[in-house]
Amino acid sequence: MKIKSTKQPALLKNALLLLGLIVVLLSVSFFAKDDGKIPRQKRSSRTTLDASFLRKKSTLLEVLDHYQDHTIFFSVKDEASFHFPQEIRNKLAEMGGDTLATLGLRDSYAGIFKNGKFQKEAKSNTSAVALEWNDIEVESAGNGKGNFSKLSLNAVRHTADQRGLNLFIVNKDNQLEGTWCFDFFETENAVSSAMNWLNGELEQIVITISEKQYNKLKRKRDDAIIGQVLLSGDEDLVPADLNFKEKDYEIKMRLKGDWVDHLQGDQWSFRVKVEGQNALMGMRKFSLHRPGTRNYAGEWLFHQVLADAGIINLQYHFVQVALKIEGEIYSDIKNLGIYALEEGFDKQLIERNERREGVILKLDEGLMWEEYEAYLRGQFDLPDLGYLNFHKYQQMNIAPFSEARIREDSVLYKQFLAGSSLFRDYIDGKKQLSEVFDVEKAAKYTAICNLLGATHGLGGHNYRVYYNPVTSKLEPIGFDGNAGKKTYGFMDFYNSWNDLVFQEAYVKAVEEVTQDDYVERLINWPGLSNMVALMQTVYDKYEWTDKMLIHNQRLLLGSIHPKQPLRINFNGIEKGNFLVNIENFAHLPMEVLDLTYKGKKVVGKTVGNGILLSKSRNQIAFKLDVDYEKVFTKKGKQKVGFDPQVDIDKVKISYRTIGSQNIFHEDILLWNDERREVAETVPFQRAPNAHLFDFLVFDEKAKTITCPPGHWLVESPVIIPGGYTFVALPGAQMDLMSQFTSIISYSPLRFIGTPERPVEITTNTGMGQGLLVLNALDTSVLRYCKFTGLSNPNTIGWSVTGAVNFYESDVILEHCSFSKNRCEDALNILRSHFKMTDCVFTDIHADAFDGDFVTGTVKDCIFATIGNDGIDVSGSHIVVENVGIEKAGDKGISAGEGSEINARQIAIKNSEIAFASKDRSVFNITKAFLENNKLGFTAFQKKPEFGPAEITADSIELKNNKLLHLIETGSSLLLNGKKAETSDEVIEKMYGEEFGKSSK
Repeated sequence: MKIKSTKQPALLKNALLLLGLIVVLLSVSFFAKDDGKIPRQKRSSRTTLDASFLRKKSTLLEVLDHYQDHTIFFSVKDEASFHFPQEIRNKLAEMGGDTLATLGLRDSYAGIFKNGKFQKEAKSNTSAVALEWNDIEVESAGNGKGNFSKLSLNAVRHTADQRGLNLFIVNKDNQLEGTWCFDFFETENAVSSAMNWLNGELEQIVITISEKQYNKLKRKRDDAIIGQVLLSGDEDLVPADLNFKEKDYEIKMRLKGDWVDHLQGDQWSFRVKVEGQNALMGMRKFSLHRPGTRNYAGEWLFHQVLADAGIINLQYHFVQVALKIEGEIYSDIKNLGIYALEEGFDKQLIERNERREGVILKLDEGLMWEEYEAYLRGQFDLPDLGYLNFHKYQQMNIAPFSEARIREDSVLYKQFLAGSSLFRDYIDGKKQLSEVFDVEKAAKYTAICNLLGATHGLGGHNYRVYYNPVTSKLEPIGFDGNAGKKTYGFMDFYNSWNDLVFQEAYVKAVEEVTQDDYVERLINWPGLSNMVALMQTVYDKYEWTDKMLIHNQRLLLGSIHPKQPLRINFNGIEKGNFLVNIENFAHLPMEVLDLTYKGKKVVGKTVGNGILLSKSRNQIAFKLDVDYEKVFTKKGKQKVGFDPQVDIDKVKISYRTIGSQNIFHEDILLWNDERREVAETVPFQRAPNAHLFDFLVFDEKAKTITCPPGHWLVESPVIIPGGYTFVALPGAQMDLMSQFTSIISYSPLRFIGTPERPVEITTNTGMGQGLLVLNALDTSVLRYCKFTGLSNPNTIGWSVTGAVNFYESDVILEHCSFSKNRCEDALNILRSHFKMTDCVFTDIHADAFDGDFVTGTVKDCIFATIGNDGIDVSGSHIVVENVGIEKAGDKGISAGEGSEINARQIAIKNSEIAFASKDRSVFNITKAFLENNKLGFTAFQKKPEFGPAEITADSIELKNNKLLHLIETGSSLLLNGKKAETSDEVIEKMYGEEFGKSSK
């Protein structure tokens, strides 16, 4: 049914609405007057609400019992029957809900409940359903029928966004008091708090927009979802009205955000500009986004701490937002819930931070996002991004905020020229950070970001900087930190590694913010507990723990004071100088201070500069005191002096991290640290030698080197030069005879055999090595090839891991077999694109296929009797289709270190572990059969520099597997639509302890 416009004459309805306005103190939700506007409720009215019940997690039956004097409208969105327990079905049937009691998979359902009984019900498996009650309509559409839950009340349509059984609670004055959602798809123990009600701690923003302008935003949003990146600018602004604290504002707004996490469901992120001379909370520009896009309460604390440190910060508040869409016939209101309101970059920001008016700059990242969108739409392959320009900071333009105002103001324009010139020279490495920035503020900002886990704000494309026209220095502006996370890898300001002035200031700042009393102050920051409680009320999976800050504190302090950062070797004593070689393994500069006796008495001072840059090695001389040998004179003897063999353990060198107040002492190793070069046995030191093998045929015109049919004995390494194509004809067999024999090619391969006459590379002596294709400029093609009994190419000081290897060399493999290898990997592909079809791996020593930083496909392949992993990739994006794996000694298919695997039609049998995802990898599996495996699925984080992993597996058939899954807390498995339980003891059970093989 369509709702009539409230502007049509309807005396009775208007009277009811007027009555609703009089009793507004009893209401907690949005509703419409006859002029179509949404009145803002007074704070005093909220004291009449049963806030404790609205906040608490309640069961479905508890909500029905609590609101017996209300009218309750039931509506299913998507799916609510999967885990709908029979006990609840029976109790609902006792209340007259016979139809709801028989709710089926993906059914649409609407019901009306009043005075303890169901008054009306409707259900359908084929279409949406709707019911009316006193001019109120409730609608439902299950999975596949539209997926919506709506309540039309007082000429306003309220939409529930969550999957499950939604309850709209309407009081006696026909006002929506709140909505609850019970997701019986996820769990049979579904509970819910009120999803949409006016939280007493938050102000309300109501945005009213025409249906036409809303549809413009929606088209932009839908296009971004397809491309997985939002590209939006001022040309996408649309007009709207905003009401805040009973004041109306004319605004222009557009979508905002780069990734589409800003555009999920109805909770889109918006960039807002206030028109005219008005300002909202002193802001003419601001953003509204879902709290989760900036990590909830963490970003609020981030800006609070920056303000306390005197660093330019943004206003950051939480508000409740409603979006009202004005159509010609009806108004549709979307209760969007809690949003974060983030201040925009405008002159008001600078003035609030007590700075003189000046320009705000950034790196223009627009072209970078266009490149990423093109990649995600499939126009580029992942390796292509390395050859493009605009994702590199040096290629990005320096862009100002409020460009039109700067062009109109000659003073600001001069400031822009000066500030952008400084910023450009810094980004390009022409000037050091300390020459361009206010060093103390940049260092303090970096330390705070690392302490709070706000390292996202230290990415160069997120830099927002203010040019201070008084100091002629740049200052950082806190932005997009995603604070409040435990971190395992700290970040520095861009181009700051060798800037001793900045590093010294940074270490001082870290020592300040890692003091126990400073961290304790953050833990007990005024208002933080309320903000965390607010977020956890709405987002029940949101976690905040003081241990996060304590963890970051300890790790950050350890990063500037690492254990044994120096290796010191004694080089002798010459002309009164004590000589040592010192190597700095730390990532920060170290300052060498004194030579001491047992770390106490100073017996020598450094000669010249004692600064050691990160990863550097220098000889340092200490000028010895004239009477230093007296320290080493023993009782009962006239004179002994310093004897290195006896006394070296009595001398220590004092040092500190540059800028630190903490001094440490390090022992000296007795032996000299002279470095000798490894013998030049590495193949790259040798000239190509293919012309020495008389069975190889050169064609300089065609630029080919051909191995003809025949059994060719190869007794020394073959090195194929670049600029050719290395061809092997059907029936060619290269037999690698000695333990030093390998084939290394800088040219692409064309090894084309036939089923009857394959190309073979083997070692009948059982001693030969294998094949390496290195930096080939064209794609290699291998068809009907056999690789048998091979080992990895290696020499003294150099080796690769695979029997067959492709390094930065794209390859197509079809109908190839790999068997009985004698090394870590049968096939290793690194930093390349590949296609593998109809290949067979049998009797493999360790891993069958190992791919590092690769993209490609594995299709119609068989892996049998594998020592370790069948397919193991790291940092890669691959597709695996129609693959069978049997007797894998470790993992059938493993995704590691930020990989993405999309697999379908997979069979894994009699293996240790079927599927594994680790270290921020994403594993999507469709249609798989697992039989007689010790462990079906595992997901976990192994390396601290990465994050948790995830697996989504649909249409999985399982038979006689010992343990279905082992998922670490933080990682996830969604198996056939059901979320798997997690454990804190995954790593302890892996790697040969209970599952898989030891990685030692």
